[in-house]
Amino acid sequence: MDFKKEDRNPSHTPGEEAVYLYTVIDKDVEKHFLTFLPSADVTKYGLPPEAIIGRLIEEMPVSGSPFTKENFVVNNAFVDSLQDVVRRRGPEDPQLIGVAELKMQNRD
Repeated sequence: MDFKKEDRNPSHTPGEEAVYLYTVIDKDVEKHFLTFLPSADVTKYGLPPEAIIGRLIEEMPVSGSPFTKENFVVNNAFVDSLQDVVRRRGPEDPQLIGVAELKMQNRD
């Protein structure tokens, strides 16, 4: 795979995680991947499958924003990896525990 374009950060609000868009050419086909990894990390370590949140079907659809559920394909390797991290690390993360407790309180 070759990177066609430099990463772009389609939406970044201070205090929130940045999401980067990479356009990759794989076998002459453009693929548009979303990841939390900035270009410095991707250049140094590559873009492992479990770091790809998903891909856009079209980078700039004529119907409007590319960031719709109809234009997004979830990467199951990312979901599996995220669930594994939460399963292993969640019980020892005070912030995650606090959020879970609040969610449980609000269910009543």
